[in-house]
Amino acid sequence: MSTGTLRKPNSRLTRKPKLTKTNKEKLARPTALDIETWSKLLIPYPAIRLNMIQAFMGGHIKALQRHYDALSREPNCFVYRHPQQWGHTDALARSTVYGLDKNGYDALIKAGHKVEHHPAPHSLKHELLWCEPVQSIQLGAERTPGIEFASGVGILPETTRNLPEPFAVPVVRTVRRVQGNRIIPERVPGTSEADGFPFGVGLDYQGAQHWRFFLVQADADSEGIESEDQTKATVGRHMTDAIYIIENGIYESHFGFPNLYFIFFTPSAVHLENFKKHLRKLTAAEDKKWLRKYFLFHTFPATTTTYERPPVPTGHMLTEKYDRVDYPQFSFLTLDPDDLED
Repeated sequence: MSTGTLRKPNSRLTRKPKLTKTNKEKLARPTALDIETWSKLLIPYPAIRLNMIQAFMGGHIKALQRHYDALSREPNCFVYRHPQQWGHTDALARSTVYGLDKNGYDALIKAGHKVEHHPAPHSLKHELLWCEPVQSIQLGAERTPGIEFASGVGILPETTRNLPEPFAVPVVRTVRRVQGNRIIPERVPGTSEADGFPFGVGLDYQGAQHWRFFLVQADADSEGIESEDQTKATVGRHMTDAIYIIENGIYESHFGFPNLYFIFFTPSAVHLENFKKHLRKLTAAEDKKWLRKYFLFHTFPATTTTYERPPVPTGHMLTEKYDRVDYPQFSFLTLDPDDLED
């Protein structure tokens, strides 16, 4: 047999098709379980590791690896492996990060799901920084009796669901305009978007289910706290928007939620402390200190750029404690007396 007819090993860094023993392209099609998995995990999350999919859906990890490898290759292309993950020196030793590809969207639409195609993330590091902890919270909720998890447009009122951008929250910001030799503050309407989607965690308490709702803001040490450029996204602007949303009850009028907490994730403990200092500055007035209750802080590794391995999918972010400024640490599994007021 000539060397030109031999089947060669095919790296998972490529999308070239694998060949059968007769040198034909190996075909793969999604199963009913794949469709269920994608509607639950790959539609809401732009990036998810294969071991997290396995933690949710079960099955043998080696069989799942072979199946998703085939689904990602030409001519199948139902899912894709995020190319940015291969920039890390030990990427091949980590669980592969997947996203939904065009044929996967088409398969979901054919199965009756309403989905919109989303482009590949501009920064995988940033996307994983909010996706992985929220996935962990969701996994923990599914594994913990008495805890419920709800997310996405399905938990929003109909008027908000029908908006072109239902997760964009209306806010009013104060900007500085130069007028002659003076700087004039001006109130300008805009919208504020967190990373990902709003979600709620329900906790059984005294025979009833008490729900708390959340938005996530992730910063992979790429955003400053403040900036002279008023059009630039900064942690400080996210906090100012959150304060406006809480003070004016926008979480109720827009999302229909009885409460709303804001979780800030960053890989750096030093950066996290700077977040807290800035929140103290923004809420220094006595009549604003109560707002600190609704800001939660936690570190999470930026696993695409450091040698710290991604956490094993156990749902641990549900059981972790989250820091607050001048308030007791927050827990998803318990209710403080103040929480019962919401």
